[in-house]
Amino acid sequence: MPGIEGVEVAVGTFTRPIERTLSTRLLSPRIIPLALALVTFLVFLPALWNDFVEWDDQVTLTGNQEYRGLMWPQIRWMFTTVLLGHWIPLTWLTFGLDFVIWGMKPAGYHLTSLVIFAANASVFYFVALRLLGHALLRRPPAARRVRRLGDRTA
Repeated sequence: MPGIEGVEVAVGTFTRPIERTLSTRLLSPRIIPLALALVTFLVFLPALWNDFVEWDDQVTLTGNQEYRGLMWPQIRWMFTTVLLGHWIPLTWLTFGLDFVIWGMKPAGYHLTSLVIFAANASVFYFVALRLLGHALLRRPPAARRVRRLGDRTA
């Protein structure tokens, strides 16, 4: 470009700590699970504008009066029913809570699912981190035997 003779670029010890702390902050164990939850939430956000689906919602939600509420009769039903062949009391409890909070508005049910999915993305990150950490730190049994044999003979 006319008028620009040269450009000075700061290289040396002053930029490396800044780069290291910036990358450490961006990839810290606290930011990654939050980013995963946020991305999951944003990806599934259009579900909030959907209605109940024409798959099993007629049997489980719209046509079912038994789960609506969190009083003792509903809770007893939630823990004893096997509607459609599944025993899912935690799912029924969330549906009951959804009904108490949102009534029969599908957006509320979808929002609950969305929050659970986003939280599960963060939980999956921690589980994978722990499992991979154990897998990478653990040596195969053959390597342990070789080392033990080497230790005895040396």
